[in-house]
Amino acid sequence: MDNQESDTQEVLMMRFQTFIPENEYGIEEGYYLGNAIVKLLRDYKDRPEVIEFIADMLEE
Repeated sequence: MDNQESDTQEVLMMRFQTFIPENEYGIEEGYYLGNAIVKLLRDYKDRPEVIEFIADMLEE
């Protein structure tokens, strides 16, 4: 690959979503895209039980 090709190479962006079901943590049920999941993680950073719940949802 020459320099010209590397300058025009497209960057692959992966987008993901996860479903958060009804829960006892106050998180609204629904589908969340990547940035919304990051916001949830930041919003609940001081509540490890909520972080664990979100991680479990990402794992499924």
